[in-house]
Amino acid sequence: MAFMTEVAKLINRALHELIIDGIKYEPIAGQFYEMRLFEEKEIEEYLTRMYHVQSKDSRTPYDYIVYESDTEHKVAERLDTDERRMR
Repeated sequence: MAFMTEVAKLINRALHELIIDGIKYEPIAGQFYEMRLFEEKEIEEYLTRMYHVQSKDSRTPYDYIVYESDTEHKVAERLDTDERRMR
């Protein structure tokens, strides 16, 4: 379990570095993916839809959870602040 948690953290860190660098992949019909920079507005929109996990136990290997709606944000927050611990 600890190994998988650490692997997930490393993958997330690498993904966040890509986001910070402003790179995303665009599908092109019949070709591989093109790399191009995010527009500033796209980065700002993405970053405003991230819930920062406060709990320090093993309930999730993630530091941030991306949400698409207020309902998803509320669910992430409730799970994060729930006093019951995962086994």
